[in-house]
Amino acid sequence: MDINKHIATLRGLLYLNNTIKTGSYTKTAEKTFTKQSNVSVAIHKLEKETGMKLFSNASHGVVPTEEGLAIDEYAQRLLALLYDVQNYSTKAHSISGKIKLWTTDGIGTCLIQHLVDFHHQYPDVNLDVICSNEMPNFSTREADIAIVYSKPKPSEPVIFNEFMIKFGLFASPEYISRYGIPKNLDDLKRNHYICDRKEYTAIWPEWKEIIDHSEHVVAQINSSNLLIQFNKEGLGIGVHPINYGKIEKDLIPIDIDLHLEHRCWLVSHYDAKKTEKIQILLNHIQQVMSRL
Repeated sequence: MDINKHIATLRGLLYLNNTIKTGSYTKTAEKTFTKQSNVSVAIHKLEKETGMKLFSNASHGVVPTEEGLAIDEYAQRLLALLYDVQNYSTKAHSISGKIKLWTTDGIGTCLIQHLVDFHHQYPDVNLDVICSNEMPNFSTREADIAIVYSKPKPSEPVIFNEFMIKFGLFASPEYISRYGIPKNLDDLKRNHYICDRKEYTAIWPEWKEIIDHSEHVVAQINSSNLLIQFNKEGLGIGVHPINYGKIEKDLIPIDIDLHLEHRCWLVSHYDAKKTEKIQILLNHIQQVMSRL
């Protein structure tokens, strides 16, 4: 067995996968704390070993060829295998170790107290929470569990459950004491201050119509957590999950004729059911999401 040759192949596969994500040898080198020449040499060796050209030059970096994407499937399987090896010491039936949870910052904010409750039940579990609006790559174990707003493709992860989250308008007691409660949507648009989460206008046409015709949109934010903080501080009225807003003592629901809802999916990878700690967290999140 030529161990050095195998190590070179493994190095090339890992650099290949990273470079497909970054689109640049230089960015891969920066991300992996090495020299750009080390990345290019490793990939050229992999090209020589496979007899295929894995990247083509682009105006701002490199793009993978069809052969490069095919070889990357092996790299993804390698990353999944490495994840399993690194977590092997935590046996499947042991409720301890790390769980990677991928979610949006908005849903993450709603889950905080419930994740604290989970920690109290299972103090030996470390939750690695990643907030992003993009779907994680389950084949490389970027996440064990994800809560996403886009339905996964059939070939990707396992859909554990599907939920519909209802949204409504909320404001702080301070805001309401100062400006009152909107009587209707026209009153909201003409006479009240609104804090908007930027993505919401693309999701709900009725919300876009309100934002487009409102006279006082005082903030547009790309973070649900910051939106909550702005609303709690009394800057304006904002949209939040109804059941979350109702338990937040610093927010008061505003009941006017606006009905917003959004579908989301709780997903995991195919091996989740083999690991008890992941299955337990899936069940815990499912119970929480059914109440949101």
